Amino acid sequence: MGRNKLQKTRPILNSAEPRRSRVNSCLLWSLGAAIFLFMAGLVALASAYAGWSSGSVIASVNASSTAEAEVRQQCAQLPQDLASGNLALAGARLEALRKLSPPPACLSQWSPMATQAWLASLPSPTAIIAPVLPTATAQPTSVMPLIPTALPASEYDLDALLADAQAALAAGDYYTAIDTLDAIISLEPEYQRALTRELILRALTTQARMLFESGKLSEAIVLSERAELIGDIGELAFLREVALMLQNAQLFVNSNPAEAVRLLRRIVYDFQTPRLMTYDMVGELQTALAAYGDWLLPSDACAAQTHYEAALELQPLNWTIRPDSLTAKSQRAAQACEI
Repeated sequence: MGRNKLQKTRPILNSAEPRRSRVNSCLLWSLGAAIFLFMAGLVALASAYAGWSSGSVIASVNASSTAEAEVRQQCAQLPQDLASGNLALAGARLEALRKLSPPPACLSQWSPMATQAWLASLPSPTAIIAPVLPTATAQPTSVMPLIPTALPASEYDLDALLADAQAALAAGDYYTAIDTLDAIISLEPEYQRALTRELILRALTTQARMLFESGKLSEAIVLSERAELIGDIGELAFLREVALMLQNAQLFVNSNPAEAVRLLRRIVYDFQTPRLMTYDMVGELQTALAAYGDWLLPSDACAAQTHYEAALELQPLNWTIRPDSLTAKSQRAAQACEI
């Protein structure tokens, strides 16, 4: 029977394998699509949050820039008022600018000049006798316009001005003493140099300390910086540092409560100043801790509960937040933390 023929056998295909492969492929594509959509959603949320944050910042900047523009306009009018001799209007502008917090920089520039212009408007202590002309006929004269000019220091009684400044200082009228001494130094920088610097330094530091103690921090900071240009300001340097930290903390309570808590903890615990400048620092810290808890609560209830408890442990001089309100917030945060 001759040669054995080799029979080729057809491989038997398992029909279940292709279906399984297709199913696995579909699952992989579905998983990839889900991951892509999730990442796209995160990017969209981040973009939306960035837009909202930048919008809030722009709105805040626009509001502050409007106020700054008004202040700049008032400052720009001062030299015109002084040049035209309208001292009443200039004085009103200076008084309004002095009440701002913080006072603008132009105040220290134009206040001495306004004082000098006011002194120049006073009647001269020396009578001026006009000579009699030996003419029988009156000749027509032309009236020349008045041009405001700075009179030399010899036209003023510097001794009398210094006496006025010393009297104002003794009476506790520190602003008048500062303005008068500013005028003296502007007119004749070398006149009684040591004495005038000593007196204006005393007036500036005393007024700044009173402002710190009454809680008018912005004006106190400005005066302390002026005083520091003249001489040693002693403990005012410490008060100014604390005041700047307190101002920043109050600014950050709503926008960045974590930074507010950090600054106030430093004031209370590192500087050991639980009460300073009419401010209850413990109460300020308690308010910041509660605000930080409110900020954390939607995303991290456990951390929020920790800050509520820290606020409850403090005992401020004046409870600005009701204890039962803080307790209720702490309990809600604790319940959310357990979930």
